[in-house]
Amino acid sequence: MRKLGHMQTAAPSQLSTLPFSEQFCLWAVRLWVRSHRIGGSCHGVLYKGFGLIGALEAYYALDGLLTILFTTAHSIIDIRNLACPEISHDEQRLLGMIAMHQGNVDPKSREILLLYWLPHPAVDAVQNQLSELAATLSQAGLIIDSSPTQSVSVFSNAYSCLSKEPATIH
Repeated sequence: MRKLGHMQTAAPSQLSTLPFSEQFCLWAVRLWVRSHRIGGSCHGVLYKGFGLIGALEAYYALDGLLTILFTTAHSIIDIRNLACPEISHDEQRLLGMIAMHQGNVDPKSREILLLYWLPHPAVDAVQNQLSELAATLSQAGLIIDSSPTQSVSVFSNAYSCLSKEPATIH
């Protein structure tokens, strides 16, 4: 995980205020990142967690998504530790991307947003994983509440943030 950090911007949201589906997604992302940071394996726990919510295929999509994202990202991605009560802007972006895939937002719009983190060749692979993740979560009744317009507002200054230096690593 070479691309993790924190950019100073407006205050992030609180994890405890999110609906269960979003808290679960962030827990899974944070656990995956922590495991890959310290060299452990979280796959058994994630597999069981996704199985318990009835979305086992989402586990595979999330693993594929994060593997591609964190091996090809060309900018810092701020994923907080498991105990952090705040949500980073990048975590909000991830939730927004899942919501956009659940809401069938125009693929070109989603592609532009992914280019904030990824080189163009990686975007299609990530889009496929996001589509699978979003569909499987939807089938299990786990809807990400971030509306596409809220998601787009999170990205409104995305390219201007590229020049900012990371402040801390969580």
